[in-house]
Amino acid sequence: MSAQDLRINNTIFLMHLVSGAYARHYHLTRNEFSRFDDQNHVLRYVSRCPDVFDALPEDEMVKEIDNYVAHRA
Repeated sequence: MSAQDLRINNTIFLMHLVSGAYARHYHLTRNEFSRFDDQNHVLRYVSRCPDVFDALPEDEMVKEIDNYVAHRA
């Protein structure tokens, strides 16, 4: 597996991890998180900046997303 493949797999894993952590924290269903993501492009942010999330625990990931959304408003 190439380095690029590993980075892509890690990014997909982080997108899954962040979305699950955020949904659990705010008690969102998958559909509710999907609508939230449609409005705020959270997963796009994670995919463009995976290094931001790579070493964070889940509670810090949620805070990072909250900060991102707050700055988009």
